[in-house]
Amino acid sequence: MYTVLIVEDCPITRETLRDCLQAHARISQVLTAPDGIAATVILHDNRVDFVLTDLTMPRMDGYELMEHIRRFYPEIPTCVMTVHEQATEKLIKSGALLVLIKPFSIDEVLNRIIHCIELPKSIHALQEQIDSLQAGIRKHRFSLIRGGKYHSL
Repeated sequence: MYTVLIVEDCPITRETLRDCLQAHARISQVLTAPDGIAATVILHDNRVDFVLTDLTMPRMDGYELMEHIRRFYPEIPTCVMTVHEQATEKLIKSGALLVLIKPFSIDEVLNRIIHCIELPKSIHALQEQIDSLQAGIRKHRFSLIRGGKYHSL
């Protein structure tokens, strides 16, 4: 079960996204913030698995919020919503895992959020398995005995 933070200055969009995400079986909690500054407080006080943020907001925009997340919470994947399609490359370079161009379908958002949350966790789990296997190989590297002598594998 995942916790998603929606950062959107438009109340109607924020509430619609919240209602749709709350209905998803794999999302246990949806937190909301009207701007980046409010989002930083929520991030400080809660465990968040994913941030879905608007780009253009008052007080702290999506770029500034992504910089904050990258600096203090680099493990949290971030998706940016924008009407500015030309900003996609810059957003990806700034740390967005995903960019959604408005308007978009709710189904698209749901599927991509779950994928973006689970992909890094799957990669991390696979890396842990690889590290464990490599440690086991190193540990037993000289345990093979032939003719009374240890031999490297």
